[in-house]
Amino acid sequence: MKTNYYVDGNTVRRLHGEPEERRQRAEEARRKKQHRENLKAARRNQEIARNMSFGYVLFCTLATVLVVMASIQYIKIQTDVNTHLKTIANLESQVTDLRADNDAMERRIATSVDIDTIREKASGELGMHYANEGQIKTFSVNEGDYMNQYADLE
Repeated sequence: MKTNYYVDGNTVRRLHGEPEERRQRAEEARRKKQHRENLKAARRNQEIARNMSFGYVLFCTLATVLVVMASIQYIKIQTDVNTHLKTIANLESQVTDLRADNDAMERRIATSVDIDTIREKASGELGMHYANEGQIKTFSVNEGDYMNQYADLE
């Protein structure tokens, strides 16, 4: 390793003294130069910002207005969707409740009807009996269709 000494005034020795000072001065000069360049760039940007044309300002304003309008529309649509989803959920719960009520009523009716009692009353008190072969007439109806009878068939 090579050591550099130099004498400054008295016989004081500094190890690497002069090159270190030169390096610090060069670094300081570089920082000052960079600072001046940054200031020049900032001034240029400020000048450009001050000289914006009317067309550019109008374009930026219109773009901002369009973005705001699109955002408002999006929020409105999102709110409508949420409202419709809540309405659908309410209707579905109503349908579920009505089905449960309908099933309960159907079970109540089914358990209240005694087929044997009905058969005894129909044959005993009302004189009804089962149909014979000649009394049964059949008609063909398309599937999914229905038929109403408005008069006796003879």
